[in-house]
Amino acid sequence: MRQALNYAVNKDAIVRDVLKGTGSLSKGPVLPGTWGADAGLKAYPYDPEKAKRLLAEAAIPTASPPPCGCRSPARACRRPWPWSTVMQSNLKAVGVNVTLQTMEWGAYLTKLRSKEAGALRAVLDGGE
Repeated sequence: MRQALNYAVNKDAIVRDVLKGTGSLSKGPVLPGTWGADAGLKAYPYDPEKAKRLLAEAAIPTASPPPCGCRSPARACRRPWPWSTVMQSNLKAVGVNVTLQTMEWGAYLTKLRSKEAGALRAVLDGGE
């Protein structure tokens, strides 16, 4: 599913159109140029058709996927960032419905550490 979601999101368009070129793409969970970044990783290209195929092969019910999340600064938890709505739209185009939820930073951390956050924690930690 993680691969499918990576193919489904047009990250180049987000950097170009939403961030107006002020950001850069990360090819993995670690920012480029920081300790632990692997310069040899290849970025997932935007390929919504491949995303649909992978979801179908995995037999994952796209109408109700497991919860996913992403890290963001504390101030971002008070409102969805523009890129999150673009991601939501990209995912919907491949059949994955995502609900954006904003919450106070402390509540977010509590939820992240709870049993309820199994899939969320796996996404954030880069696990399966």
